[in-house]
Amino acid sequence: MRAAGTLPGALAGLDRLTSLVLSSNWLNGTLPAAFAAGFPALAELHLDYNAFTGSLPAAWLATRGGLPALQSLALEGNLLAGALPDAAPGALASLLSLGLQWNQLEARARPPPPQPAPVRHGKGGRRGRW
Repeated sequence: MRAAGTLPGALAGLDRLTSLVLSSNWLNGTLPAAFAAGFPALAELHLDYNAFTGSLPAAWLATRGGLPALQSLALEGNLLAGALPDAAPGALASLLSLGLQWNQLEARARPPPPQPAPVRHGKGGRRGRW
């Protein structure tokens, strides 16, 4: 039997859950932002091949509370669209596997880090005591 309908955010109260695999069902709606804070032990989240819409919740990519133990995230084959939110430094630090293909997600290009300004010395070279 396949599950159908939306994912209730109330599932996030299962704070000892380590694996949630709901692949190849008829689930739809948006991905619950509440999952970020409600699954501190979740290592595996597979929601691939459903009909989820919207984008990846920004809360999932937050440093604090943002799925700290997550190692495998499978979201491929859904109807996700839009820009991926920026990840906070250290967010999803445990992630080993990420599946986002077969969606309509967009990644923003990050600008290169600023280059340090060149050090210039006056016409007379170094001045002062060295």
